[in-house]
Amino acid sequence: MSILMFPGCSSHSGVLFYRPPGTTTEVYKTHPEALQLTVYPESTPGIHTGAVVFIHGGGWQAKGSDLPLYWDWHARVQNAHLRAFSLEHRAAPTYRGHDLLEDTLDAVAYIRQHANRFRIPPDKIALVGFSSGGHLAVLTALAASTPRPGRYERHPGGIRAAISFYGPLDPEGLLEYGNPAARNLLLNYLPEFRDYSANQSDGGAQQRSFLTQSLKDISPIYRLHYRAPRMLLLHGAKDE
Repeated sequence: MSILMFPGCSSHSGVLFYRPPGTTTEVYKTHPEALQLTVYPESTPGIHTGAVVFIHGGGWQAKGSDLPLYWDWHARVQNAHLRAFSLEHRAAPTYRGHDLLEDTLDAVAYIRQHANRFRIPPDKIALVGFSSGGHLAVLTALAASTPRPGRYERHPGGIRAAISFYGPLDPEGLLEYGNPAARNLLLNYLPEFRDYSANQSDGGAQQRSFLTQSLKDISPIYRLHYRAPRMLLLHGAKDE
C-alpha cells in the first residue's frame, strides 16, 4: 500500500498540475477552514451530460484542490461532454475520520446548489478518487445515499456513480497487513483515543475497542446498503 503516497495516474505529459485555459477555483466552505473547489472549463456549449468530481490521493494528508495529472483526463472529460471538478478536503492528522467525509459531502452539495450556473444536471454526478481519495469517493457515495443517516452525514444526493482507483476500502485489513508506512498514514487519519480517564488496568481494552469501532466507521465495506450507487473499483494485480 505504498501507493497511498502517489495520488495520480500515469502520465506521458510531464505536467503534474495541469490547468487548461478557463480553469477557476471557488471556495465551497469556510468553516472550520476555507476549502477550495477547482472548476475545470466547460466542454460543451449546452447543458453538460453530467459532472465528474475528482478526489486526489496522498494518504488523507494532501492539501489543495488541483488534481495531479489532470492532463490524463482532460480530453476524455471534454469528449464525454462532462463538467469536471476537483475538491480540497481538510488534511490529517489535524483533522481525521469523518471530518474529511463532511468536506466531500459539502463539496457535492455546493456543486448541486450551483448546478444551473455550472450548467450540469444536479442528479448526474460521479465521484472519481485515487488511493485515499478512492476511499473517500466510495465512502461519500455511500453516505450520501444511505437510508439511515448518521451523526455526521448529509444528504446532498445526486451521486450516480463512484470510481475508486486503488482505494483502501478495507482499512481494518490495511492496518493488519499493510506495510509500516501505510499503517502510519491510516493511524494519522483515524480519530484519536482521548479518554484519559480510562482505567489503565484494563490492559488497553477500551482503546482497542475504540480502534475497532473507528475502523468500522470509516470502512466502506461496513457501510454498504441497498441504495448505494453504481461503483467501479480498480486495483493493481500486485497491490500489497
